Amino acid sequence: MKKLILSSVLLLSAPLAVAESQQATMLKASAAAGAASANVDRSDASQVVTEAGQSAIKYLSDGALSESEAQDLLGFLDVERVAKFTLGRYGRTLDEADITRFTAAFEKYASHQFQTHLADFKGADLKVIETINRKPDDAVVKTEIKTATGEIQAVNWRLMKNDSQWNVVDVEALGFWFAIEQRAQFTAVLDKTGGDVDALIAKISAKK
Repeated sequence: MKKLILSSVLLLSAPLAVAESQQATMLKASAAAGAASANVDRSDASQVVTEAGQSAIKYLSDGALSESEAQDLLGFLDVERVAKFTLGRYGRTLDEADITRFTAAFEKYASHQFQTHLADFKGADLKVIETINRKPDDAVVKTEIKTATGEIQAVNWRLMKNDSQWNVVDVEALGFWFAIEQRAQFTAVLDKTGGDVDALIAKISAKK
């Protein structure tokens, strides 16, 4: 089960009345978090994966992932592409307003999954094994993740290039591709509700 969660979360506010010193610490942490995905060299697919893994390991050094850190890890993904892909055939028929609303909900859903489950992988290490170039703008980076307990899990990352920038679009572990699995689940909801994207948004927004 933990391996399946790994494939899911790798893709996928503080109180107002805080002391000034706490606010300064939070702002500093937020700025540092935002630097990771924003400053990575996206011209090389394997480098994007390496940076994503190293960032996750660094953020998990205290055993938890903050909201800003989860958002930064999402910066390694092409969230709009992944969100639309998970809608399946409905992604071709929904209007832009519906897709925009779903994408926002999907991003929050993925961020929450990161915060909820990635803490299980504190102390893990990532090693890039090889990069397979499927097409000039489509690659799979094969990696191994070694957990703190010594367990080794093969994880494959699919990346797509847009305007010379590589971004993660799917992650596979234990034979399951996250985006493909999500597409099957999401389209099943849409099939049952007659394509009601609001019903899907409500479902993923309620997931914990």
